[in-house]
Amino acid sequence: MGTRWWERLVLEASATTGLAAGGVAPTALPGGLFRLPGTVPPMPALYLLRHGETEWNRTGRIQGWAYTSLNDTGRRQAAAAGGYLADVEPPIGAIYSSDLPRAMETLEVLQAHPAFADCPVTTDQAFRERDFGVYQGFATEGFFDEHPELSILDTGPEAAHVAPEGGESYAAFDKRVITAYEDLREQLVTKEQTALLVTHGGVISRVIGHVRGLDYATEITDVEIGNCSVTKLELTETGTEVSYASRASFLP
Repeated sequence: MGTRWWERLVLEASATTGLAAGGVAPTALPGGLFRLPGTVPPMPALYLLRHGETEWNRTGRIQGWAYTSLNDTGRRQAAAAGGYLADVEPPIGAIYSSDLPRAMETLEVLQAHPAFADCPVTTDQAFRERDFGVYQGFATEGFFDEHPELSILDTGPEAAHVAPEGGESYAAFDKRVITAYEDLREQLVTKEQTALLVTHGGVISRVIGHVRGLDYATEITDVEIGNCSVTKLELTETGTEVSYASRASFLP
């Protein structure tokens, strides 16, 4: 693993000023790296990318864990997202992804960009969308009117603990996603590394709700995540800040 981009800049400047030869020992960092005296690393970040559009997105169907694929629009969106993410600073050093096909196909399009060709990739089922069981493939319009026992907005917080047949409750989904997110956040802060997570709208909404301390109803009402939009989280040892959410100005 090579020197981080910001350390490389400092080293180049040091060669001119003589700082590197000043006799002050650098600070050791994980992975065999080091930091020169007086330098401060940029804040690590986690970029959250929702997968590109699928036909079920276009026609308004519940996807959950269904094996749906990107349509042509989704592939164009993923290519545009790759161009946007290739230019972020500090650069993305690792990629994590849901293992569902629509997320993996989005990732494959991203990897065609030279900036991501050598990024290590980790897939994790914990970052899948909520499992809607037998209701996957049902139309989203009017669904909660017909199944109010699953609607947090209509029935209240108790609906979060009701699981659709063959699926998972919102509370179980929350626990799965936030446990995985907190583990990933800790890794990135320790490594001082910026990463990308390719995942789903429900996952991103839940992470934003968690970071901002929103209750489920407020999260569902106020947080909307578009296909292939980007959300940026700035990470510190003491907390997380949502820098921006659902940015999509780069999309065709």
